Amino acid sequence: MRQILFAITFCLGSAGFTGTAAAATLIETAVGNTSVWLVDDPLHERVLIASRGGSKLVDLRTRVIYMIAPDGSAQMVRVDAFRKARAEVPPFEIEKLGPGPRVADYATTRFRLSVGGQTCSVIDANLTLVEPLQRAMRAVELMDQIDTAVQGDNRPLCERIPFREYARIGWGLRIADKDSPVVDTIAVIRDYAPNEEELALPLMATDMTDVLKNGGVGGRQRDP
Repeated sequence: MRQILFAITFCLGSAGFTGTAAAATLIETAVGNTSVWLVDDPLHERVLIASRGGSKLVDLRTRVIYMIAPDGSAQMVRVDAFRKARAEVPPFEIEKLGPGPRVADYATTRFRLSVGGQTCSVIDANLTLVEPLQRAMRAVELMDQIDTAVQGDNRPLCERIPFREYARIGWGLRIADKDSPVVDTIAVIRDYAPNEEELALPLMATDMTDVLKNGGVGGRQRDP
């Protein structure tokens, strides 16, 4: 389930934990030694994924993903410019192992995902969080769509399992991926009120859509 932290090398910056927006859901996690936050906001239909190095903001209404660096510079990718790729999906297995540990005060069920007898992930998931995190699920699926379109069959076998298959088992509160740091959820805050600045779209962003599609370099400035 490494897609849930797709290309996260960014951070939350100075965004606060109080505000006036409608209630959102905040997930605080530890990815190895790195703290990562995810905000699922129903008012703006936006999802923020962030850590100390910058942030990734997904606008579900326009289906645009923004990558925002600590200095405020931003890049953007328009998901609808990519055709849905049909990369080959290897035969995989989702095995229910039974009850998992209690994580962030939520009960979990443990699943093992494997390809060809090789364990890809062991996930402790909670199904009740799918509804409050439905926008986060959609955001990750958009990121997975781009990843599939750009990398296709060049991805490792475990990474070719479609995110929708992960979504069926619930929200992963603890994720142990092969060859990756463990993702541990520290807290789930269901009545989080993000401030407007935290979820604001960048005023300017370099459009990297064609660069990703064509494998080139550069990018053009675009006003969101």
